[in-house]
Amino acid sequence: MVVSKTSSSPSELQIALDNRAFEIQLFWQRSNYFMVLMTALGIGAFAIKEPKYALLVSIFASMTSWFWYKTNLGSKFWHESWEVEVVNLAKEQGIRSFERPMPDVIDQVRNSLEDAANYGKRSRLRQFLDRQILKKPSVSHYMILLSLTSTILWGVVSTFQLYDLARAENVFPGGSSMRVPAAAKTSSTTDEKASISAPRQLPRSGPAASSEPKRDRSNEEAEGDGRGTKSASPYPSSSNRLELP
Repeated sequence: MVVSKTSSSPSELQIALDNRAFEIQLFWQRSNYFMVLMTALGIGAFAIKEPKYALLVSIFASMTSWFWYKTNLGSKFWHESWEVEVVNLAKEQGIRSFERPMPDVIDQVRNSLEDAANYGKRSRLRQFLDRQILKKPSVSHYMILLSLTSTILWGVVSTFQLYDLARAENVFPGGSSMRVPAAAKTSSTTDEKASISAPRQLPRSGPAASSEPKRDRSNEEAEGDGRGTKSASPYPSSSNRLELP
């Protein structure tokens, strides 16, 4: 049994057009949501002073950027799917605007931009922009590229933050940690402070110097001047001797 192919109804084309417009709207709504979220994460990652929490925010931002990139790819897929459906249904109904080749469309846009009455009055910058418009850049592809770039940048930021945290914690690639215990740090710091603050004493020579302090001879001489000079001999002096007959 041969089934004849019937032409599509205008309602089918309208459904395809509505779904195409809906996918385009969802694409930009999702991108705007992710851009706001990425801005908030960027501010938080660089505002947090604690390295560990900043690293967690950066890792979460990297994952969010990756989800943003994959979401854009999915939205673009369904957008292209409904785009092809609209073109096929429009061709079946004989709508001429969907059957024009792309070179004809570009020529039409060029003629609109290069208006003979105004083109000579435009600046070189405007003429340069007109030539770039004719290259037909894809805005959805640029948004996908932006999400991919965000993923790469956040991955680099997370790597540097992880490296800085590992270096601050003295963690080396072997997996070992050279962290010094807190008690050892405290005792060594105390010993260094005591050695710096203690006065430096010169070593003494001789047994007398080590056993008793040195007497002040200036005080003894002052006492001697007040009391008179005492003789160290046990015998009386010649002035106090009795003269025998």
